[in-house]
Amino acid sequence: MYDVYGRVPKNRDLFVLDTNLTQVGLIPKYTSFTFERSHWGVGKFTLVLPEQAMDADKLAEGRIICMGMSDARAGIIRKIQADDDRNTDNITVSGFMLKGAARLRIIVPPTQTEDPNALGWDRVQGTAEDVYRHYAARHMIAPVDDNRRLPGIVLDDIADPPRGIITPWQCQHNEKLHEVFAEIGEWTGMGWDIRLDEKNKRMVFVVVPGRDKTTTNTDGNSPVIFTPAMDNIISNRYTYDKSEYTNAPYIGGAGEDEDQLVLTAYMDDEGNQLEDPIAGWDRREAWISAGNVDDPEKLYFEGLHKHKDTRKLIQGLEGEIIPTGSFVYGVDWDLGDIVTVVMDVLGKRLLLDTRITLVREIYERGRINVEAVVGSNSLTLADRITELNKKR
Repeated sequence: MYDVYGRVPKNRDLFVLDTNLTQVGLIPKYTSFTFERSHWGVGKFTLVLPEQAMDADKLAEGRIICMGMSDARAGIIRKIQADDDRNTDNITVSGFMLKGAARLRIIVPPTQTEDPNALGWDRVQGTAEDVYRHYAARHMIAPVDDNRRLPGIVLDDIADPPRGIITPWQCQHNEKLHEVFAEIGEWTGMGWDIRLDEKNKRMVFVVVPGRDKTTTNTDGNSPVIFTPAMDNIISNRYTYDKSEYTNAPYIGGAGEDEDQLVLTAYMDDEGNQLEDPIAGWDRREAWISAGNVDDPEKLYFEGLHKHKDTRKLIQGLEGEIIPTGSFVYGVDWDLGDIVTVVMDVLGKRLLLDTRITLVREIYERGRINVEAVVGSNSLTLADRITELNKKR
């Protein structure tokens, strides 16, 4: 199995590679380099450097740039902008992290010849890891049409047993592969990445489960706590928004008018399904169209899957974390881990166990700043919030 956790690189030179992972340039000095690592999304980066910087001319669209040959800090160049005025002659280079390769592909369902029962869908059922690997293999790594293959990308060895919850999944022709990966991640909690393996001249598609580093974890992991009281978080912003929240969706399937199959579902704030109906002021209804599905069990699943995108319970925390404080970034905690955050909000103390979904690293003037985002806009995971009376 590929090791998905690692320290911030000590060597912060920037290497420029072609898609064969052959080095074509080396940039030891630059003004700033910022990149965002996303647990479910593709992430992005921005590099600013003087036009006269060493090997700046080697930066070209489609090439790969990475910091210190770090497997998790590589991106694909997509945009180059030159600013030439009296005060500056900087170049700004931006693009997506290496996993942005998935943006180059869409879902192409099996043809009738491949699978007469597909009917325009690409379907799979298994663990979260199985589902990820199915779509990565079919649409990037080993597609039926070899012209769709992205050379150099391979699948990591599968875990034994495969990781994640068991779930069915289905996609149609008009869906983008990177968006499918993001949806799988938000539904299952498992992350994904494409890591640079420079030694073996390849890129590895990996599944990133994340570690439970909360104070209540039962995995034996040392807990990680972020709180101003421990001086390991400089600033934070907490958001809780239910303005577009719904919890009682009507799910429409096959049929028309009075013959249409319609089911009703109920769930709590954390997305857990409820057996008893929600009534009165607490009931917030929505309509979910799940297509021409005539099987109630499949309709129910498809409706819940779509509802996660419309439920819109926004709860999250964004803060600047001291990367070398009491808990070291890349050692004690990393992207995808579930940690405990303690903070005071409106006279109450919140103890929030939640996943780190995005990490922003900023390298500038010889320093590194790390900003982390925990939680998600849809909160498809059961994040636990405990309110404690604030101690006076």
